[in-house]
Amino acid sequence: MPSTILVTDHKGLWNESLGQISDLLARMERAGFNRDLLARMRAEPDYLARLAWAANLGAFTESYSQMEARLVLRQNFFGAMEWWRLVGIPLTQGHLRLIDEFPWPAELIDKPDKFEPEKHIWETHIAFPMWVSTGSAQSLEMISLKWLFHRFENLFFQPPGVVELGLSQYELFREPVGFPRWYLVRLEAPNITTGKTLTEQLDSIPDGYEAAPALIATAAHLFYMLSHGYFYRQKGFGRCADRPVDGKCVSVNTSASESHVELSRSAGARIDIVGLNLMRKLPEAGGLR
Repeated sequence: MPSTILVTDHKGLWNESLGQISDLLARMERAGFNRDLLARMRAEPDYLARLAWAANLGAFTESYSQMEARLVLRQNFFGAMEWWRLVGIPLTQGHLRLIDEFPWPAELIDKPDKFEPEKHIWETHIAFPMWVSTGSAQSLEMISLKWLFHRFENLFFQPPGVVELGLSQYELFREPVGFPRWYLVRLEAPNITTGKTLTEQLDSIPDGYEAAPALIATAAHLFYMLSHGYFYRQKGFGRCADRPVDGKCVSVNTSASESHVELSRSAGARIDIVGLNLMRKLPEAGGLR
């Protein structure tokens, strides 16, 4: 996000007439702007730049809760506009109604990350709506891990000769994750979950979180890359909530070169660099703790 506001009109906003400026201020006041907000816009260039950034992206077609979340999460907010612009799937009015309210308050997202207190939640998490299904995808109602693989094949790690094997493994991960909803996913497995068995990892999940399925963890890394132009830098691997039929755990992480998403399977034993991928619970399920 730019740190300054770019004015595309060569005349400059300062050339607007006094009457036009007065009319605009009156409209802003009727819409809910007050002197305190104007004072903050003057005093905090970053806040003003965030408002301009969101407006230029068209974010003000979103609900108030989504606008608040976008302003805090910035590029880590992957909403309807990003689905259309970066994935190529426009949302219908039905889709938009289903995701109208962003479930977590902006105050929560702006808090320090309990796993890395020197960072905020908006720095270490990404938010996006997801529709999941067991079918082949033609719309947001039919998203599966296999569909993501075909859609973004060049972003997946594919060792020579195992592409078809990989696709057959992905078939195991196609169970529905839930109803259409928002997800707030941590981009790296926290240190408190590393070096433990899967059972120990599941027991160590703190309040407000739950294990992320492979589909959701994969989507988080892909959407971060699409939004930023590079993958989130990880220190290790992250197991997921999925339990395939052979009993092995599914892990999702970015490759060593940080240029691809890599999926793998292994037993649920203790491995120093393997943690557990987490996502925020919905507020009604305890996701505000």
